[in-house]
Amino acid sequence: DRNPLNFLKGEARPDRKKKNIALHAKECVDLLEMIERLTDPNQSDLVAMDVLRAQKRQETKKGSASAPYITLGDVSKRRHVAYHAIALLLLTGIRLQEMLKLEWKDVFIDKRKWERLGAEGPYFVCKQFKLNGQTSGIPITDQMMGTFEALQKLKVDQFVFPSPMSGSVGIKPIQLLRLQFETLQKLLPGIESKLGALLLRHTFATTAQRLRYDMDTIDRLTGHMARLNNRPGATEYYIANNADDNRKMFQEINIAMLDNQSYHSAEYEALEC
Repeated sequence: DRNPLNFLKGEARPDRKKKNIALHAKECVDLLEMIERLTDPNQSDLVAMDVLRAQKRQETKKGSASAPYITLGDVSKRRHVAYHAIALLLLTGIRLQEMLKLEWKDVFIDKRKWERLGAEGPYFVCKQFKLNGQTSGIPITDQMMGTFEALQKLKVDQFVFPSPMSGSVGIKPIQLLRLQFETLQKLLPGIESKLGALLLRHTFATTAQRLRYDMDTIDRLTGHMARLNNRPGATEYYIANNADDNRKMFQEINIAMLDNQSYHSAEYEALEC
């Protein structure tokens, strides 16, 4: 059975021990650039060679401590499907279940097909979970197109992200994605937040909020149509978490702004210089 959703049946929802914040723009760029390196045939072999060199340095106690925990299997071509899935999770903000449910019959990247249907560009159909069967069309942007074209070359059945993923027999999609999130975290130590599907979804929603989209629009973009008239919605909860992350800094700044003491101290003058 290659249905990627069968593993979800009867399983408890994973606990979130750490609240999810959003990645900054630079972190998003770094993440997508690393995924491109790992999935580009002209670059992926170089990444594998870098891993080997790092392992050899570690053996002589001159390399990074994380080197032994990244194997050639983690950066091999058989993991490309998982890396492409991570890229699309960030760029679309859809749920992991929605990503795994996606079938090729619902993906329209051929110009003749989407033009015939009256669309202005390529898109795919996202069947939202727990929303009374409502569906929505998600545009395939220029930033997503390369990923879909690469996935089309890796196609093995009707699912865009089949189970088991290519070359990973016996590993469930959710497990493979977690392994690849961990590998990316080691390759990108500058990203402090723990990478995961929820973090990428929160990043998408928070970026929309930073661009000053209204809450109804953000809810539609993230598949919260059923909550449009039922505030507070889940998207607002994401943004509330983001506000809490910055609360202490704002509080410290505001306290300093309202402090009655004179700013004309030697320390303040040094900062001015």
